[in-house]
Amino acid sequence: MSQEDVDVGRIPENVDLVRSGYEAWRRGDLEAAVAYFAADFELIENPVFPEARSYHGPDEFLAYARSFLAMWESWELEVDEILDAGDDVLAFVVWRVRGKGSGVEATMPIIHRWTLADGRVIRVQSYFDRDEALEAVRLRE
Repeated sequence: MSQEDVDVGRIPENVDLVRSGYEAWRRGDLEAAVAYFAADFELIENPVFPEARSYHGPDEFLAYARSFLAMWESWELEVDEILDAGDDVLAFVVWRVRGKGSGVEATMPIIHRWTLADGRVIRVQSYFDRDEALEAVRLRE
């Protein structure tokens, strides 16, 4: 599904939209995963990652996502928890991956902060620290 195919009369609530994005990702349907991304969408990688950077627009994100997934022999994405913070949604996810060639397995818990406006995803930012993520959306425990 492309952005043009989205029926804006049926925009899901923010949490539902985030859930549907992860479901599409797990199916490997990256185009459906970005169906609600704004044209000026931005992905902000956590600076812990080597060569971390930001990606702009759905097309640049898709190229990044395809490259990321190509690194793994197998991968699994599990959503543990989703918290609604109004225009922001925090998703606590776990990546389980097996490296191509090496067969090395890794588990990486990460928190994605989805920022939405007018039924569109405008930004996704990653965190590793729960308190930092909660503070970013003013939900600090």
